[in-house]
Amino acid sequence: MFYSAISDEGHGFFFTMISRSFLIYLAVVLHVIFSPLDLFAISDNTKEQSSLSKRYDEAKFYYNQLQTKSNLSASGENWLKGTGNFRRIYLSSPKSELAPACLFMLGRVYGEMHDRFHNSIDLEEAISYFKDITRLFPQHRLADDGYFALAQIYLDKQNDPRTASDFLFIIVSDYPKGYMRPMAEELLKILSSDHDIPLPKIMVSSAVDNNLNYVLPVKYWSSDDYTRVVIMASGPVNYKDVLLKETKNAPRSLSENALLPKLFGIPKK
Repeated sequence: MFYSAISDEGHGFFFTMISRSFLIYLAVVLHVIFSPLDLFAISDNTKEQSSLSKRYDEAKFYYNQLQTKSNLSASGENWLKGTGNFRRIYLSSPKSELAPACLFMLGRVYGEMHDRFHNSIDLEEAISYFKDITRLFPQHRLADDGYFALAQIYLDKQNDPRTASDFLFIIVSDYPKGYMRPMAEELLKILSSDHDIPLPKIMVSSAVDNNLNYVLPVKYWSSDDYTRVVIMASGPVNYKDVLLKETKNAPRSLSENALLPKLFGIPKK
């Protein structure tokens, strides 16, 4: 009766309204059905992250126990247990927010194991884990920490200042706003002074912009007995004075070429 009372055009409008209403209804039903699944997925992710955080805190607590309790730290097996704690967390979720921290802690623990037990394998493991941070998570806040840790290992334990300076160069050039840059710059100045390693261009090209110290105009006074030379700098600097050997034709003098390269990485003439 209802269908016969409306025109053909009306029938089209009626069925169009039914179709749209049905689709809206179907969308609502599907949303109601599948929303709990989405909520369960979010809940599972939250629980997983919470579980990882708890396990990481427990691993850090055990690491602190190793550092403070001599009876615990005396055994290498206990240190290996400490590395296992962080390794299991990393392997269970290698792309989680805690993955870089786990790698960094593995490098730190193995480094301390080498200091205690003098096993070269432990030092190799420390280097490997610190390199993993820089390779797998180059944009993470711990990446420059990893490079600095590598520089310290190669400088202090491998007696390789040039490789150490390579890692410090990366910090200065690739992480200009990183927390480790000031320390990297200071260490580079020491390496430049002690090992004749040129400073990176970014530190030399614009000394003022990079807050580096620079030499002020030199002052000197002469008398019949001696000559006094005063070399002022804009701030504290590391330096070495070198006195040339006395010759028949010339008096002793400071070696400019030996002094300036150590201060500012200027190539020797």
